[in-house]
Amino acid sequence: DYEPALVYLEKSLEIRQQIGDIKGLATTLTNMGAIFFEQKQDIPNAVSCFMTAFQIFQKIGSPNARAPMNYLGAIVKEIGEAKFQEIVQQLQNQNKT
Repeated sequence: DYEPALVYLEKSLEIRQQIGDIKGLATTLTNMGAIFFEQKQDIPNAVSCFMTAFQIFQKIGSPNARAPMNYLGAIVKEIGEAKFQEIVQQLQNQNKT
């Protein structure tokens, strides 16, 4: 059941932020992105989760950066580079406001 799973993952995200568990934060974001992508077909939220997770994993030098990067590659393959870039641009614009 993916709706309750997202609720628990969001709670986990809050806790990980509070305690400073950076690696756990990225793992939780990857799991959330997987649900958004695979189950809900919510590509913008999936891209947001995967990009943030990738950046965190990369910053801490974790080999786990491959997981969100692989998902991002699957998204590009599914929707095309142009649509992917459009979503990324929209996310960047949202973060500026």
